[in-house]
Amino acid sequence: MILTIAETRKILGDKSSKYSDDELTDIINLLTYIADLVIDHYVLKQKNKH
Repeated sequence: MILTIAETRKILGDKSSKYSDDELTDIINLLTYIADLVIDHYVLKQKNKH
């Protein structure tokens, strides 16, 4: 699930005002990519245990 710009701004509150929509999009995409890597690594590690 990827957050929308509006959801991200709501979560960040006043801190979000210093970021443009493009910057927030880049941050969301980067954090989503990192989360996917962590999940993939965990799943692979679990498969290798069995």
